[in-house]
Amino acid sequence: MLRAVIQPRTPVGSPPDRARSVAAGVFLTSAALRMTELALTRLFSVTMYYHYAFLAISIALFGLSARAVALFVV
Repeated sequence: MLRAVIQPRTPVGSPPDRARSVAAGVFLTSAALRMTELALTRLFSVTMYYHYAFLAISIALFGLSARAVALFVV
C-alpha cells in the first residue's frame, strides 16, 4: 500500500501569512481610496467647475498625508 506523506504545515498566524495579509489590506485600502478620489473628482466636475474638484481632492489628500507624517514622527 502507498502511504501519503504528510508534511507539517506552518501555523495560520505565521509571519509570511501575516505579512501577506497586511500587504493585501494596505492594497485594498489604497485601491478604495483611489476609487473614492476618482468618483469624487467626477462628481465635483459635473456639479461644479472642474478646477474646484481637483482642489477639493488635493486638500483631502494633503490632509491624509499630513496625518501620516505626523504619526510617523510621533
